Amino acid sequence: MDLEAQKEKLIQKYKARGLRRVLHQEQVEKAFRQLRRELFMPKGLEKRAYENHAFYLAEGSTISAPYMHIILAEALNLKVGQKVLEIGTGSGYQAALIALIVTPLSEMKPHVFTIERLPRIAEFARENIKKAGLQNKIKVLCRDGSVGLPEEAPFDRILVTASAKKVPSSLITQLKVGGQLVMPIGRFRRFQSLIRITRINEKKIKKETLRRYSVYFVRLIGAEGWSEL
Repeated sequence: MDLEAQKEKLIQKYKARGLRRVLHQEQVEKAFRQLRRELFMPKGLEKRAYENHAFYLAEGSTISAPYMHIILAEALNLKVGQKVLEIGTGSGYQAALIALIVTPLSEMKPHVFTIERLPRIAEFARENIKKAGLQNKIKVLCRDGSVGLPEEAPFDRILVTASAKKVPSSLITQLKVGGQLVMPIGRFRRFQSLIRITRINEKKIKKETLRRYSVYFVRLIGAEGWSEL
């Protein structure tokens, strides 16, 4: 079975009715169909791009399973024209998926800013994003993502693909009023909860638990996350 056929089979599985359905939003399905996941896979594993699990990249970093990329994209309630910050670039696939949804067709400037703390992984992501032809729509930075990107704030959406004990306060302050932040919260080496923060006004936020103790992410390391030791 070729990769496109594998992709279609996975899409139909994710759309199947029932409690395990993860794919609901048309814009996410369209982006998932358009994006070639094999471009973001570790060398030698391209043919396994549509297997339903995560793969190790290097230095503790992973590319999540396809269903998790879909869950995160749908949790953000993405719309065309939004400005998005992602913390934890990894392979670059999640940022690419988001960029295909939020970037207006007529624009070639970044709508997605993604931060990776590991130089080797950041460069891997840049190469993958370029192969996908999305280098003008996504800006990859290598720095401490736990403190966000204040020079580009505020953001309509913030996605953190690493877990922490609590949401970094810097990220909340960089969220627009009405904006949303999605990230896993919980203990390291334990299942975590996927939560969504909506900024109601300058002082008030609303917190929702989207998935309770059912996701597993690497640690958010940095000044407002876990220490590296």
